[in-house]
Amino acid sequence: MFDRIALVAVFCWALMAAAGCGGAASSGGSSYSDRLQRAEQEPTPEARARELIRIGLEQLKGQDTAGAERALDLAARACGETRDAATRAKVYAQLARAQAKASSTAAARRALSQALQAAGEVPDAEARGHARATVAGAQYQLGETNAAATMLLEVENSIDEVADAEGQVRVLTAVADRFHRIHRDDDCQRAVTSALDRAGRIMLPRERARALAKLAKALDRMGQKRQAEATFESALESARQIDEPLNRVYGLVEVAELLAAAGHPAQARKVVAEAGDEVAKIAEPDMQQQARQHVDDQAAKLPPP
Repeated sequence: MFDRIALVAVFCWALMAAAGCGGAASSGGSSYSDRLQRAEQEPTPEARARELIRIGLEQLKGQDTAGAERALDLAARACGETRDAATRAKVYAQLARAQAKASSTAAARRALSQALQAAGEVPDAEARGHARATVAGAQYQLGETNAAATMLLEVENSIDEVADAEGQVRVLTAVADRFHRIHRDDDCQRAVTSALDRAGRIMLPRERARALAKLAKALDRMGQKRQAEATFESALESARQIDEPLNRVYGLVEVAELLAAAGHPAQARKVVAEAGDEVAKIAEPDMQQQARQHVDDQAAKLPPP
């Protein structure tokens, strides 16, 4: 009798060991320790950090607190090894959010502090604006709503440090999106208005179309459907103003791609068809063939009507 009990106990222990120290295997059958080992073999520190954070969150979801903490500790080391300041700020912000979910408050605040420091070290103004907007999202998740709003306002107020108008629109779009996520609707609308104003200053129509379409996609995600629709239409008007036919085809396809990404395949199909009509206006046969292939490739990505 006791021999049978002992045998069952040994068998159960073996199963748990095979599942990894966290006591759970992934859906693909890999143990926790195997997944950690593979994550540590990622080619760059930021890739290691992101994969380890993902593993930590999965272990947390499976109620393996110790396994989650181990993965997030390893992620913190990888974050610190990330050389590019903008990337380091973003992975530290991602880590802070994950540690907050794990109720590791002290570790989350350390990661947030590192994210803030890294964001301040980014030399390029546009990249710095994006990094600080990402850090603001982590501040909000850690309960620092006022600090997050202040950070976003600082990015908005320093927008003239970004050299070109398209870059300014990209940063303001990110700021508006973050304001939306922290439920600061008036601030969000102000940032959107500023982004639209600066988009109108972009001289080259293809760049203006691209900036407006990206802003429209963000507006759609925020639930501002009517403004998103109007902004997409402005993007199309700008794309149609592109003088050179080859560039006009590519500009229209860029707008179509963003329409599709925003969940509007029917409108995207119409714009792709319009781009196809423009291909015949390209004088050079080689360029015409290249443009036709580009249009066909985009059409193939769209769901059938």
